[in-house]
Amino acid sequence: MTTATEFDLLLTGGNILDPAQGIDGRRDIAFKDGLVAEVAERIDAARATNSVDVTGKLITPGLIDTPMAIEGHSKASGIDKDALRKGRDRAVPMGHVGQAEDVAFAALYLMSDEAKFVTGVILPVDGGSSVKVAI
Repeated sequence: MTTATEFDLLLTGGNILDPAQGIDGRRDIAFKDGLVAEVAERIDAARATNSVDVTGKLITPGLIDTPMAIEGHSKASGIDKDALRKGRDRAVPMGHVGQAEDVAFAALYLMSDEAKFVTGVILPVDGGSSVKVAI
């Protein structure tokens, strides 16, 4: 008998720095249908179809489209959600913010055999924001 899992992907052993949420420490991140489904100090790997240990890997995401970011900012600022999304898109050189799966795919690459000789790097997943040059 096959048991269905709650999550498609689980990243374990990562460190998250999210001042808005008051998080600065080790967390596991679970994804379902390309969206962040849960962030917790520990998530049981049996709850996910795929689990990847990201200990020692560093990914620096830029603006990522998440319901929490849009809803929270919209409520706090009074800015319409669509206007907020358009403004965030304009702030990124590629013309749009990233999706949760963009960060997940970067993590999968770092943990794959193809990245076996990649170490000690910081991988920005930010649509070019980290190299944006003001003119």
